[in-house]
Amino acid sequence: MLVELSIRNFILIDRLDLSFSDGLTVLSGETGAGKSILLDALNLVIGGRGETGLIRQKKDQAVVTASFEIKNHNMLKSYLKEIEVDFQEIEQDGLILRRVIKREGSSRAFLNDRPISVNALKGIGELLVEIQGQFDAHGLMRTSSHRQFLDLFANHSALLNAVREKFLYWENCKSRFETAKLELKQSIEEQEFLEFSLNELVVLSIKDGEEEELAELRSSLTDAEKNIELINSSIEYLSGEKGASVILSNVQRSLDRVSIKIPSVLEAIDRAIVELNESEHALARIANKINSDETRLEEVEVRLAEIRSLARKHGVPSTGLVELAEEIRRKLENIKLGDNKLRDLEEEVITSRKLSKI
Repeated sequence: MLVELSIRNFILIDRLDLSFSDGLTVLSGETGAGKSILLDALNLVIGGRGETGLIRQKKDQAVVTASFEIKNHNMLKSYLKEIEVDFQEIEQDGLILRRVIKREGSSRAFLNDRPISVNALKGIGELLVEIQGQFDAHGLMRTSSHRQFLDLFANHSALLNAVREKFLYWENCKSRFETAKLELKQSIEEQEFLEFSLNELVVLSIKDGEEEELAELRSSLTDAEKNIELINSSIEYLSGEKGASVILSNVQRSLDRVSIKIPSVLEAIDRAIVELNESEHALARIANKINSDETRLEEVEVRLAEIRSLARKHGVPSTGLVELAEEIRRKLENIKLGDNKLRDLEEEVITSRKLSKI
């Protein structure tokens, strides 16, 4: 029930305070006496459109305050709960709505001196006041409100809450069921690709840290190519057409024709030729070993290319391939379990639908 209406600087009104008693109140007067201004003020304070044209001339703001006495209003109680307002306090102390519009265009709304949005103010106002004009569609004629009036008259608040909770639970079950069904459909469509991808990873059989180890080995084997070039050059210097062995042999033959005896020199040359030959054979053995490492280098290069190619294909770093394989295994397992989960959710939908019937 409207108890008081306070108006400040509103259209033609400078200051007005009205008090209302129980029962019917009639405002009468000649045309132009200001009856409609009072209704406009009441409309503003329950969430109507606030325009600067409603502010009294030469004033900075207009303020309208309406006080209501609230008793056993279940619909209002539910709405106040939605906007986190304590209904018991309102029921005990009364409900006071206040609307302030300023000349610069701003507008503020208050519930018992607590700031609220204009939309919240309008929601409260619609539950407290119905302003009807000569050509308005009366609330009683709106079929959408008939059920509310019936429930209010029959005091069905508890029943409404019970039905609402069960209906929301049913809706939630349906939503989870539809989501799970869509996810399962997408998973089944993806299953063939997942199985193919997992097979690739299994065949590759990569191990943790393998790429890093291969990269280090490749670097070492690449250095071996440079080493074999140097060794082959050294062998050429030793045994080539103009190598040290040929030169020493020529020296030996020349000294054999010398008339004087120089055995110590000839023996030294003989030893040098033998040692050069041994060095040549040793270098040849090393070169052969390095040539076998070249084959290993090719194997390493191929392995690295396979690992990195598969990583690029799946958009993950090479170090993430092992984890990717585990993730794919989990997805495939979930697909296998998806049918059971979907059946459980479908049963839950059926059960919740039965529970929602009262």
